[in-house]
Amino acid sequence: MDKTEKSSPNEEIKKEIESISDQLCFAVKGEFDFFVEIHSVDESIQKLGMLINFVLDTVRRSFSEITEKNSRLTELDKLKSDFLANISHELRTPLTLILGPLESILKDDSLSLPPKQQENLQRMHRNAHRLYVLVNDLLDFSKAEAGKLEIHEELIDMKAFIAQIIDDAQGIAEERKLTLTFAAKSHLGLLLFDQKMIEKIVLNLISNAMKFTPEGGKVDVRLEKEDNFITLSVADTGNGIPEADIQRLFERFHQVNSSQTRAHEGTGIGLAIIHQFVDLMGGKITVESKEGKGSTFTVRLPAREPSADDKVNTQHKESKQYSSPIKTSLVHMGKKSVPSDQIVSLTNERPLVLITDDNPDMRAYIASLLENSYEVIAAENGKEALEAVYKYHPQVILSDVMMPVMDGYQLTQALKADPQTANIPIILITAKAGKESIVSGIDIGADDYIPKPFSAAELLARVRAALRLFQSHATLKNANDELTKEIEERKKLELANAALNDELILAARRAGMADISTSILHNVGNVLNSVSVSLELLKESMDNSHINKLMNIGKLFNENISNISSYLTQDSKGKLIPQYLVALSQNVEKEFKISGEEIENLRNYIQHVKEIIATQNSLSSTSGLKENISLPNLIETALKMTGSTNEINNVIINKVYSFDKSVLVDKSKFTQILVNLLQNAKESILSDDNNHKKEIAISIEESCENNQFKVVVTDTGSGILPENITKIFSFGFSTKENGHGFGLHASALAAKEMGGQLIAQSQGKGKGATFILTLPSQNNKKKKLNSRDIV
Repeated sequence: MDKTEKSSPNEEIKKEIESISDQLCFAVKGEFDFFVEIHSVDESIQKLGMLINFVLDTVRRSFSEITEKNSRLTELDKLKSDFLANISHELRTPLTLILGPLESILKDDSLSLPPKQQENLQRMHRNAHRLYVLVNDLLDFSKAEAGKLEIHEELIDMKAFIAQIIDDAQGIAEERKLTLTFAAKSHLGLLLFDQKMIEKIVLNLISNAMKFTPEGGKVDVRLEKEDNFITLSVADTGNGIPEADIQRLFERFHQVNSSQTRAHEGTGIGLAIIHQFVDLMGGKITVESKEGKGSTFTVRLPAREPSADDKVNTQHKESKQYSSPIKTSLVHMGKKSVPSDQIVSLTNERPLVLITDDNPDMRAYIASLLENSYEVIAAENGKEALEAVYKYHPQVILSDVMMPVMDGYQLTQALKADPQTANIPIILITAKAGKESIVSGIDIGADDYIPKPFSAAELLARVRAALRLFQSHATLKNANDELTKEIEERKKLELANAALNDELILAARRAGMADISTSILHNVGNVLNSVSVSLELLKESMDNSHINKLMNIGKLFNENISNISSYLTQDSKGKLIPQYLVALSQNVEKEFKISGEEIENLRNYIQHVKEIIATQNSLSSTSGLKENISLPNLIETALKMTGSTNEINNVIINKVYSFDKSVLVDKSKFTQILVNLLQNAKESILSDDNNHKKEIAISIEESCENNQFKVVVTDTGSGILPENITKIFSFGFSTKENGHGFGLHASALAAKEMGGQLIAQSQGKGKGATFILTLPSQNNKKKKLNSRDIV
């Protein structure tokens, strides 16, 4: 009894679970419009029931939403199919009115059209028929999507029908250097098939095989009848199909290679349509392929002979009536481009334009537009174009984007990355007219972008604009080359002048004081020659300055200030401005750099002339005129002449004037001595990079002996080596790299001539130097001296 009471709740739970399971069977059947009923008082069972009902409610609402969405998608799909069918029908009418008159004109021998017009009409006819084929494919596709494809059977001699198609394709196979063969059993008889479907199947398989088989390859077509089935196989020795793509080969819009460099045009619906045709006729299509070893497509269809109950057209049509489609469906495959390396005769009298496009009709059309004004060469892919650029150096490049081997983007990147070809304008031409495509093209360096379709006038205008851009680059480059050449010549002249100057200085030192004046004049002449060269370069640079071009750009911006954004992105001139500014700014930068160097050279030349002239004045001064002067005032004048004011060049000037009486001296000679001493002190300080204490001290002291006064100039500069103290006033001796040895020698001579002396003191290298000038406060006698009086 106790066991029964303990097991009773478990039995109730078990029954409740079984009840829930039975109710959930409706959900298994796809019905969700119910709730699970819970009778148990067990809390866990009630929670389980609530959870199940919640899930059922969620599923019910989701299922309702999915059903509604599927209904909408079905309706949209129907609208899409109806739209495709309607638009295809509408397109066929104008195409018929284009093809019909074109065929009449081409067949009318009485018109005697010029060869160029005849070629244009044939090109129009070929591409109009290609469009007609695409429209038919689109119509078939829309019918298949809508499930409206119907079979219209008629008696066909399959062997003769397919043989005629193969025969019509032989000319194209020969042009593409392919071997096209056909083999069939001799007794196939007349069979019931939909002629148009069979025709599309055969044309699609043959055209694909010929597209993807390289020159020298083979396409083999076989037709067999076995039991009650017809087997058609098309085998080629082409590139083959990757294993990953075989499973998706018959999906709509799927293409084995859909990249920018895919080798052939296409929509990706051809194989999908014929797969549906084969299914509709109760057959099967299969494919076997290996990369690099070709592909084999096999179509197996039920072969049916007419019976008494069949309501079909039993009158057999001659096979020649089926031959026309191949002539226009595949004729474009036979057109091969002329490789660029076969173009050998260029006059170089007109600008050269390179056209790159894998479509032969497009190449021929663009060439016909340009041939009256330009030399034209052509290439069928980016690789050929790249080779032609380096061989023929075109001024403008017109390139399609989607091409085999190397596409237009890759070609642009390769050319813009090379400085030798970066200045060649590239115009990309493509059917992709979206903003993203345009931005991508401009980002990689393309100079312009033309969407298809385009007008002849637009293309010619853009080519002219691109040519002007190229010529602008060429002009800037030539100007830069000329400027570089002139700079090199100037450097050679400067080197020659420097060598000559060194020789003249050496000759002056050897000749003695009697020849110094003549040597100095020669030196001044050489320096002035360099000054003249620098001034000519600066004048020419200013005359040919790029500033005017920048001002012109400014005017353009000012004229278009209200619509500057659209002007820079849409106007043909405006779009060229950013790249033009980059090139112009580089030239302006070079121009200012060169001008700055020349101005620095002029400053050095002028300083050198000042030193030479000052030395000459000191050596040749024989006036002997004396004046009563204030020593502090004279020292202040000398400081200004040397630029040695307080804090200039971070050099501190300390002045101590303990003797400030007026004295009778030769003002010219005294001033020259002071200028030389102050200038040497400043140069000595500035030449020592390790010197942190930059200071010059100048003092005036009274000497009790013989009524004399002293002027002492002390610096914290590089100092004087002990062995050079006795040589420092010798003619031609200098411790400075560019010194001529005149200044201190002339100062010592002047001091002795005024009845005084000039001596030097130094503790050695890096410890500064002191120069002491001692002169009588009253000097009434003049003493004649020569260079031998100075040790």
